[in-house]
Amino acid sequence: MLTARSSVVGPFPEIRASSLLAAGPHSGTTFDLIGSVGIAILVIVGAAAPMDRLPRLRRLAKPVIAVGTMSLAVTGST
Repeated sequence: MLTARSSVVGPFPEIRASSLLAAGPHSGTTFDLIGSVGIAILVIVGAAAPMDRLPRLRRLAKPVIAVGTMSLAVTGST
């Protein structure tokens, strides 16, 4: 994030260290990455927990589970 007080010196921009503490979206800072990983874990747990507790839901989701377990390799015969 370049601000009015920052300048580009060589290949790296000169920025203040306090800008690394910003948690703006798509900033790539530590707090942004921690937040993104936390949300991803919540989504995975939120999808996996009902599958373990509700057998009827697992039966309904069987086609989606089958697609998810398929191999993603592309084989072609030439």
